[in-house]
Formats: sequence, C-alpha cells, structure tokens
Amino acid sequence: MSINYKFERRGRTTTTAITLAAVYALLAGALFFLQMSQWVILGGFVFTIPALWDLIADPKSGFSIDEDGVHWFHGKNSATIEPNEIERFKIDLRMDRSVKLSLNMKNGRKIRVTQPSIPPLKDLEHVLEEAGFAYRKNPFSLL
Repeated sequence: MSINYKFERRGRTTTTAITLAAVYALLAGALFFLQMSQWVILGGFVFTIPALWDLIADPKSGFSIDEDGVHWFHGKNSATIEPNEIERFKIDLRMDRSVKLSLNMKNGRKIRVTQPSIPPLKDLEHVLEEAGFAYRKNPFSLL
C-alpha cells in the first residue's frame, strides 16, 4: 500500500458562525417582537450549544491512511489501526445525509470512527479503493 491520504477539518467555520448568528437573531426577534415565552427561547438556545462550543473550542479533526495504517482524531481523542487488523470498512448512510463509518476487525470487533473525523464520502470511497481495503456501503433505510 503506497497511499498517503490526509483529511483535516476544524470546528470553527464561517458557516457555523453565520448559522448561529441567524438563529440567535431569530430567537431574539421571537422574544422581543412576537413576545414568545422565555422558556421556549431557552429551549431553542439549548439546541445551539454544541455548535457554539465548536465555535469557541475550535477542535481539530482528521482522518488519514498511510503505510502505518488508518489514523483518526477528534480533539484529544485519537486512534490508529494497523492495516493487517482490518477486515473491511462499513459505510452507513443516514437519513440526515451524514455518514457513519465503522471498521470490522479480523478478530470480530467493530470500531467506529468519530463523526467529525470522517472525510467526504466520495473521497473516502476513492481512497479505500486505491488503498485496497474492502468496504461495504449501506444506503439509507428506515429499518
């Protein structure tokens, strides 16, 4: 395997900042102009806390494949798996168009890659084929 693929992303993006600003403007408008209950506004704010934390903490995430194996990290958590331990990759597409990536090991264990570390699906499939890893892609289903 002579591949050297590296993917990285950061938690602080302009899209997150703009989306949070728009949501907070809508919540403020609902509070002042529509006189919506403060409890309802607080409920809406609670759902934005993970995005706000990503904007403040700016965690780095990444995924790489090289001669030494498959590596991924998110924040302070990281993992490295040697290529000879991997039976295949399992790619599950979800209803919200996100991707769940799991590694089926030869010893029967299943290891899940952290969500922010997963590269775009097209890149991931291309790299897995180029590196010679077997993978199974499961399309979205309700069951």
